[in-house]
Amino acid sequence: MAVKVDISEADHLFIGEDRTLDFHITEAGVPLDCSGFDLLWALSRNKNDTPSILKTTPTITVGDGDGTGDRVSVPLDAADTANLLPGWYSHALWRTDSGSAIVLSYGRCYLGRAPL
Repeated sequence: MAVKVDISEADHLFIGEDRTLDFHITEAGVPLDCSGFDLLWALSRNKNDTPSILKTTPTITVGDGDGTGDRVSVPLDAADTANLLPGWYSHALWRTDSGSAIVLSYGRCYLGRAPL
């Protein structure tokens, strides 16, 4: 069920930037309504490291213009990444409801340093 989403160098995610990451969650190719889910998003340097960034609901929001509730938005503030080093990280978006803890999305994430 988990959707692999890599955030590559071409996506231009930079250290010290305010940004919102949007994930479109599907199950067997059909939009999955995530309304009412308890959610957690984590970013870590390596898969087994303590996360450098953790975001949870209600900071993480669910919505979609066509009403399917499949878009999960994770806001990043400049301070979230200000002390991180550029390079590759791992990320995962979890549903954390009791009895329904599952990974909804995962992948690699490149965090760059913006040119001056």
